[in-house]
Amino acid sequence: TIWPWNAIIFAYDEVLSFRILSVDSCIFKGLGSQIPVRRMIYQFAVFYRCQYSYTEIIVDNTTFENINLINSGEGALLIDGYYSNITLNKSAFNNVIGGAYIHNQGYNSHITINGSTFENCRANSYFSELAALNINAYSDSSADPNQYIITYNKFTNNVGYYTGGIYGRFHQGDWNIYNARNMTIDTFKESNSTSRKSIFVEFRINDQFDMSRYVDMKDLKLDDIYISSENKQNVPENEGTETVKDAIKEIINKKQESYIIVPTNEVYEESNIVITGDKQFILQPTQTSGEEIKPILQASTNQDSLMTVSGYSKVQIDGFVIAHINEDFADKPLLEMSGNSLLQLIGITVSPNKRTKDDKGIHIE
Repeated sequence: TIWPWNAIIFAYDEVLSFRILSVDSCIFKGLGSQIPVRRMIYQFAVFYRCQYSYTEIIVDNTTFENINLINSGEGALLIDGYYSNITLNKSAFNNVIGGAYIHNQGYNSHITINGSTFENCRANSYFSELAALNINAYSDSSADPNQYIITYNKFTNNVGYYTGGIYGRFHQGDWNIYNARNMTIDTFKESNSTSRKSIFVEFRINDQFDMSRYVDMKDLKLDDIYISSENKQNVPENEGTETVKDAIKEIINKKQESYIIVPTNEVYEESNIVITGDKQFILQPTQTSGEEIKPILQASTNQDSLMTVSGYSKVQIDGFVIAHINEDFADKPLLEMSGNSLLQLIGITVSPNKRTKDDKGIHIE
């Protein structure tokens, strides 16, 4: 039994910082779930003394198992880098309380997680945000950003405070809705999942919640709809007790493109939204929610279609209940498309029942 004061392998130089740490075909075993131990590997770059450490860390074909880090640090594998190139390849984390934690600052760094397995990993009480894999990366340059490659990994039965699999935190200001979506697509485009709620994305402005959503792996295969971050439009909260009328239509009529965010647990009555030409819109609630508080989208009268999309326009509707209140389906379909238009529906519930709203809440007729 080895009980180090800090870690079994502690890579550190207080003057220059080391250049390369390579761990290949090793096995690190703890003492089981009941007995806490120290970290297995801790790499620390002293970036406040060395401006550019350019460290390279390679962990290849290595196993971490039966490790309990309840009170002794952020991760069984802890990498604290600066301008670092980090590779975790064909390695395994099994029955670990406190998985792999990568913290990196500086630009043009490369973080690659490939062909590894994370099974039965849990967060510890010392660092409750930790998932099986936690990446906390800060880029100093938008022109030369960090690169993240996460491919051919397997995550099974992992539990964390926010998420069990991968938890990523990136420098404030680096992300907007569009490039975060693109990063998600690029990172996970070769992945599959048995769960619809595999990826969770949350946006905060000045540390205040703005919007969030789960991402279904199947959604990443859909055609891309590009909408610049400057064209995000929030529908304001409804301070009244009645349904909201034509709020979405009003935005669509005024805009060429818009990322329209609406509050949950609300009823939106729209009178035949018509989208022509080459417009683009995404409709999404502030957060992914259960069926009981999804926003409702319905035509204002029994005679109206809800939406008509034509030409080269593209529309994505995500996370709504769409109420089809028109009994004459043949003459007045709920949604109409023509030409080369695109309509994508994600996480939609279609209901035949109209909704109403009053001071007691939302009611189904």
